[in-house]
Amino acid sequence: AKGQLDASTQSLKRTEILFENGALSKDNYLQSVAQVSSDEGNVTSAQNSVVLSKLMLYQMLQLEVDFESFAIVKPEVNLTASAMKGYHSDGLVEDAVAKQPGVKLADANVERAKYGVKLAQSGRYPSLSFSAQLNSNYVQGLPYFTEYISLTTYTLIENPLTGSIEQVPSTINVPNTASQETYTITNQLQDNWNQFLGVGVQIPLFNAGQTHSAVQRAKIQLENAELDAVQTEVNVRQTMERAYLDAKGALALYEASQAAAEASKLALDNAQLNFDTGVISAFDLSLSKNQYLAAKSREIQSKFDYLFKVKVLEFYLFNQITL
Repeated sequence: AKGQLDASTQSLKRTEILFENGALSKDNYLQSVAQVSSDEGNVTSAQNSVVLSKLMLYQMLQLEVDFESFAIVKPEVNLTASAMKGYHSDGLVEDAVAKQPGVKLADANVERAKYGVKLAQSGRYPSLSFSAQLNSNYVQGLPYFTEYISLTTYTLIENPLTGSIEQVPSTINVPNTASQETYTITNQLQDNWNQFLGVGVQIPLFNAGQTHSAVQRAKIQLENAELDAVQTEVNVRQTMERAYLDAKGALALYEASQAAAEASKLALDNAQLNFDTGVISAFDLSLSKNQYLAAKSREIQSKFDYLFKVKVLEFYLFNQITL
């Protein structure tokens, strides 16, 4: 928009001089004045669009800096065909494919499936197990006596033969309360100390085909993982091929738009000469300007489209983006 305003302003100056000298009609002069006013409005509208786009980018990045200090840098980059030189070599592509996270994940899944097969096959071999156990126990407040007293008790029973009542003696030992001592935790742990040691051997003879089925399932999982790895690599290669062709096509479009912009500039210069000599009207000159600016806009769009696609290709090849 600024370029169009500058061109319209320069054209108005020449038109004003020609009008004052009687070389152009007042209609052509007024058309030039109207064109400048229209271009000034377009510049204001374009500036507002730039600010809004910058604000959207600022909000999307969620930056902590103040919006007023947020600036967009335009780095100088190589936009010629040499920018992609060597990007389609077999060695570079092979190395890039191996570095892709998706390919690495697929390869890791294959290795995991291989160990799964080995783990399933281990069910066919005997297994030896060892076990050991040490334990004791303790009860808080448990009484402990060092002496016991023997007591004799008598039980009265009826003799089934004579029918008389007889006394049957029995002796029991009861603790002597005078000998009660504290049963410490150390004493209890020592008295209740237990040990256990065991050895086990398991020989698989027949388990209803469970081991065989597990091995077959593990092999199927391995085959699936290998197929997934191949498909992942194919997908990555296809993506890289598309990225390369997209960048190559964008370069061709950029070069064509450059040539079109240069041709439109020559046509505009020629139209300006014809307008200055009165061959064409201000409307025809404005039309030529619009055609040039449209061609220049397409050139800029194709330029950044080419830059974007080259950087996408570089991301696939080098896993990084640099400017």
